[in-house]
Amino acid sequence: MGLKLSSHIEDYLETIIMLHRKNRVVRARDISRRMGVSMPSVCAAIKVLSKKGLVNHEKYGYIELTKQGKISGGRIYDSHKILIKFLKEILNTDSRTAEKDACKIEHGISGNTIKRLIAFVKFVETCPHPGGPDWLKSFNYFYKYGKRPKRCRRK
Repeated sequence: MGLKLSSHIEDYLETIIMLHRKNRVVRARDISRRMGVSMPSVCAAIKVLSKKGLVNHEKYGYIELTKQGKISGGRIYDSHKILIKFLKEILNTDSRTAEKDACKIEHGISGNTIKRLIAFVKFVETCPHPGGPDWLKSFNYFYKYGKRPKRCRRK
């Protein structure tokens, strides 16, 4: 299992992963801008991440992920992406709401539930439903109109 991090520190690690994947180089001011937090807050979080062995950072230098930082941060980031995908593509939530809610959800549910949700999304993406109704479209119809589409009604 990974290190135990507070949701606050996980958000910083996730932001570093996103910035690293986009720019390759991460600075404290980039994190500050992205998260909308003060530089002292970023510095305090970087200190915690450094003590936990997740980042290397010299004062006023670039922030580099350690091997463990890449693993832990990647896991957090991947969970976040799956939650957004679930909210947008399965529950048909708009992008902005999906992004906000994914952040709230990822810190409010257990790791086991996240694993099951990831498995569910992968199942929906990869499991064909030959000959049956398109159940995802049927769900969206049900949500919108409060009743099953005719093709799904029980006899």
